[in-house]
Amino acid sequence: MPFENENLFLAAIAKYKRGWPGDTNVEAAVRIYDTFIAPAASNRIVLSVFERSRILSVIARYKSEIHERASMGFLDRLTTQGPKADPACFDGVVKEVDRNLRMSAVQYATLEMLRQNAHNRMVLDRQKAALRAGTYGLTTDQVVEHVRGSDMTINFDASEFFSGKFDPGARYLHMWERGSTLENNPYAAKRDVTEQALFCYGGDVMPSDRPYYAGINIGQRTKGAAGCSSYGFSYFILAEAVKERSTFTPSDSFNISSYVISDEALRELKGKIPDSVLAQLTAIKDPARKYKAPDFERVLMDEMGIKDIRVFATINQYTRKEGTEWKKIATLDRMERIVRWFSDQQLKAISEIARDPGNINQPVADYVEAQIHGAVNFSTDVQEMRIARWEVEHDRNCVSNLQQFATKHNITVRYFSLDDLRQRQTA
Repeated sequence: MPFENENLFLAAIAKYKRGWPGDTNVEAAVRIYDTFIAPAASNRIVLSVFERSRILSVIARYKSEIHERASMGFLDRLTTQGPKADPACFDGVVKEVDRNLRMSAVQYATLEMLRQNAHNRMVLDRQKAALRAGTYGLTTDQVVEHVRGSDMTINFDASEFFSGKFDPGARYLHMWERGSTLENNPYAAKRDVTEQALFCYGGDVMPSDRPYYAGINIGQRTKGAAGCSSYGFSYFILAEAVKERSTFTPSDSFNISSYVISDEALRELKGKIPDSVLAQLTAIKDPARKYKAPDFERVLMDEMGIKDIRVFATINQYTRKEGTEWKKIATLDRMERIVRWFSDQQLKAISEIARDPGNINQPVADYVEAQIHGAVNFSTDVQEMRIARWEVEHDRNCVSNLQQFATKHNITVRYFSLDDLRQRQTA
């Protein structure tokens, strides 16, 4: 018997699954929690980490009335065998129950899939992370806590965002929601291959189910995690709760895959790319060589001269070494999974801040990327805006739009200058 009082538990689930009329879905889910899961439950059951997570998420989803019937599929799997967890792992569980996850069924399933995968490799990941962190005199926990505690930021160009050319709306939109498709945006082909590899969507996927991208500001940089001329130097600082429904990679998710030019890959590519390109790939075929993403991009675009991003994305799709991405993606509760892949520059920045928390603007070329599953609403998910003065100071209309936006969504606004970017210590 996997659990104590299993028959009673299954009977309760069967009872509460019938119909779910009106608001009884909430009542039933909470009854299951109170009877079998809560610390003071009369018929408490020992659940694994992920079985418990599923029930709590179901309850939270019921409270927000999202995908009510689809959610019950997760309850069907509660009796599977699995590692049992110490109840101490679930401190703050009531907060979890009350939290509104605001995720679709696809997004929730994706997050749970990746959480389960990380859990299965937890021991190995912690061993590797300890070795990597130790090269800079850090412990795994020091690095993990630093990453978890760093601001999650989305960079943008304030001069464009507040120009008045478009209505920002109530929530942040990514490229797919702005109308990008595989047909009208060559860059979308590259992004789609990466997202399919990371999140295994399969087939068509709704634009709203795709992730939103942010960075973790581990270097305490004044311009945010990814501030640059391409993204913009201004940025949103997101609420801490957003991290709980996010996944993380040690760097840009474009750069975490590995690629192999094998006979099988060449057969798959025949007819899908120009014959001349296929001939070039055949000439450099080496099944024993595994390319890192930046090296492979250099070979394809610089050495082979491929300019069509769709051809580039197609080659990536069929030469990608399956499974390499899953070793490098983590959930908030398994952050050690990506620590083992941190660069020297990332670890040096963290060690400098650990030595003196006043150290800021540490050079970090590879920001830790976050993929947010579920909407980013300006009123609830953005706690502060940091604005680069030089992006808005010469446009009064822009400044006015910014102030109206901040007031509407109750967002704190702070400004910084070019001089602030040069500081290495907090004032």
